[in-house]
Amino acid sequence: MNITRQEVVEFARSCKDIPYQHQGRSKLGVDCAGILVMLGKWLGEYSESKEARRYSRDPASFSLKKELARMLISIDKENIDCGAILLLKILREPQHVGIVTD
Repeated sequence: MNITRQEVVEFARSCKDIPYQHQGRSKLGVDCAGILVMLGKWLGEYSESKEARRYSRDPASFSLKKELARMLISIDKENIDCGAILLLKILREPQHVGIVTD
C-alpha cells in the first residue's frame, strides 16, 4: 500500500483524542509507540509480536528501530516535513516517537 505524507498526518491527527494508555494499541488507549503500531497495522506493514506488545517505560527495550524498520527510512534534519516519523533520543536510545503534523 502506498501512502502519502498527508495520509500519515491525517492518521496521526485522528489519534489526538485517544486517551493515553501505557502500552495501548487501540482507539481505547494508546501511547506514542502505539500510534505507530496502529499506523503500521493500517498499512499492513506491521504484525505485532509479543515482545512489542509489552515493554518497559523505555521503548528501546524492544528495539523500536528493529520492530518498525520496514516503515522507517533515515532522513536528514533538513528534510523533516509533515508526515515524518521522528524517533526522539533521550541519552543514547530512542525513547519517544512522534509524527510531524505541522
